[in-house]
Amino acid sequence: MLEKDYTGSGNTVLHSNGQTQHVYNYNTITVGKGFTKTVGMAATGTKASTIDNVVNEGTIALQAKQSIGMYTDKFSQGKNTGSIKLSALGDLAKDGTYGDAENIGISNNGKFTFSGDIEINGKKSSGIYNTGTTTITVGTNPTDKTNIKATNGATGLYSKGTGSSITSNAGNKLNITVEAGTTKEGLAVYAENEGEITLHNANINVIGGSAGVAAYDNNTKIDLTGATLKYDGKGYAAYSDGRGEIYLNKANIELRGHSTLMNVDLAIPAMSRPIKTSATNVTVFSNNVIGINVNNLGTQKYF
Repeated sequence: MLEKDYTGSGNTVLHSNGQTQHVYNYNTITVGKGFTKTVGMAATGTKASTIDNVVNEGTIALQAKQSIGMYTDKFSQGKNTGSIKLSALGDLAKDGTYGDAENIGISNNGKFTFSGDIEINGKKSSGIYNTGTTTITVGTNPTDKTNIKATNGATGLYSKGTGSSITSNAGNKLNITVEAGTTKEGLAVYAENEGEITLHNANINVIGGSAGVAAYDNNTKIDLTGATLKYDGKGYAAYSDGRGEIYLNKANIELRGHSTLMNVDLAIPAMSRPIKTSATNVTVFSNNVIGINVNNLGTQKYF
């Protein structure tokens, strides 16, 4: 434990240095508000590892901004079955708003297996920031859940880069909750630059965020087949830049507030449109909801 009364920057609490090394946490790591840019557990190597180099079965609680709960480089592997909580907001401005916190629960560049809980707070923060391969699982007890909660501008899952993927095997026992607060920022799932995220049957609830899920760039894919997506905000429940693909097949969508389900460009053939729907169920809970925003509708003639 690093006490709150002290200050520092750039510290790592536990470090596995090398592909044959491993570090386990079974207890509690707590770092106070004065220690910015802290890493709770980190793994680095020079060759591909065949073991889990960092494992958290306890609690990691970091209270300063720009911190990372667990970090793995491209050679390393990690696992979490415990709890990771990053609670810091950014600096308070004169107008009473908070700046960017830039916290990350898990930063994975190699291989990572996640279950348990993540709580991530603050703008430009991510529960899991992935450029490698992340697998989301759930515990073996019947009542076990895997939970990711993002608050005050944070995003739940972020995957970026060719070959990067986040895949959930937890089914409907995966819960992703976003509570944007006054920031009106953050979303549940974001993928870009050929990243892929697959969350079959997951439960996703976004309140006040800029969007529910978003996909950017060619060969980017978000698959929410069978998932439940609830969105209460002023943006899109599912947003594509026109290139990133989002699959909502057999999904259950709930729209509240001033939300819009998605945008459809009628100039693009149906089979080529980036957001795919088949047997998708949409329920509207507000008078201000827009089901589909349509572009290139053209001039209709009625006789």
